[in-house]
Amino acid sequence: MVNREKLLETALDEIAQTKDKDSRKYFQNGLRDYMATDYRTIGKIMALSILQNGSIPTFLGEEILNDIFGKDDPESICTKNLRIGLDCLGLVRIGTVLPAFLHLLRPSSVPLTLK
Repeated sequence: MVNREKLLETALDEIAQTKDKDSRKYFQNGLRDYMATDYRTIGKIMALSILQNGSIPTFLGEEILNDIFGKDDPESICTKNLRIGLDCLGLVRIGTVLPAFLHLLRPSSVPLTLK
């Protein structure tokens, strides 16, 4: 449930409440083909989160990142749908033109600082 007057704030609250549960559901132990259609929407949510200074998804494995941002079409329908969702806001294109962008999506224990 989101408030139309405070759309971003309430939407982020809703996503934050379900983030841990849902991310485990969709990404723990690999991608699940029976939920393939959901991955397009998940890609859009991830893209919006990245572009609106929200959480950056660092839980995707290296193989999935390579499939999403590689030159060839992914074989997996789940990865293909993630790619479509992320590219709705141009993030796949950014990742292919600027490979350094992919470092933001990899797990790291080093925080980014102003320096």
